[in-house]
This record gives sequence, C-alpha cells and structure tokens, in this order.
Amino acid sequence: MGCIEKVSLDLSDKLGTKLNKTAEEKAVLNYGLFVMLHTFIGIVITFLVGIITGMVLEMMIISVTTAWLKRYTGGVHASTPERCAIIGVLLSFILSIVCRYLESVLDIKWLILLEIIILSFSYCVVYKKCPVPSKNKPLKKESTRKN
Repeated sequence: MGCIEKVSLDLSDKLGTKLNKTAEEKAVLNYGLFVMLHTFIGIVITFLVGIITGMVLEMMIISVTTAWLKRYTGGVHASTPERCAIIGVLLSFILSIVCRYLESVLDIKWLILLEIIILSFSYCVVYKKCPVPSKNKPLKKESTRKN
C-alpha cells in the first residue's frame, strides 16, 4: 500500500467514524479521497518540475490533455500510485522537451501538417481498432469486450 492510499484510508476512516457512516460509505469516501489526493499531488509535482525546468506551460498543457484522454485510454497502470504520478510527470517532461525541439526545428506550417497527420492516424486507429457497444450493436463476445 502506497503513502497516498494510507493517507486516504486514514482520512476516510476518521471522517466515516465521525459522521457515523457504514463500511460501504467509508469505502466510497476512501475512493473519492484517494482520487482527489492523487490528482492534487500529480498536479503539484508536475507544476514544480515545470518551474524547475522552465517548461510550466508545456507540461501543464500536456498533463491536462492526458488527463482528459485518461478516461478513454485507461491511463498508466503502475504498481503504486506514487509510481503512476512519477510516470505521468516524466511523460509530461519528455513530451514537453520534444515539443520545444520540434518548435525550434520545424516551421509552423510543418508543425500543423504533422499534427493533422498524427490526429488522422490516431483517429483511424481508434475508430478501426476500438469497438464501442451501443443498443444496436452490443458487444456480446467476452474476448471483444476484454480487448
């Protein structure tokens, strides 16, 4: 159990006991506190690394974008929440370095063209390879749902 999990468990237990909540309500409270703490710590660490490296804007844009996409991609599955936060910060840092390098090397027209190509390729991959269930076409096979 990581540090974030311990803190959220302790807080939810104390709050749940004080508010006379059931074990199930304490578990829901624990989950919400864990998500809030993990998100807050990730933002703070990303911001601090951005200040240290002088790439606050780039890292925060990348972090917000990956946070939006995390719902659809599942995010990084690390063994502890702390490792997940570190991987997120490293990913933001590496991508911000790549962005700065591409900005200095390429003209804006080439950057826009590169973005259009990447977005088109990404859309095609997601559209072709990721089936989505609907009322008209439910995913019946277990293997398809797992994929």
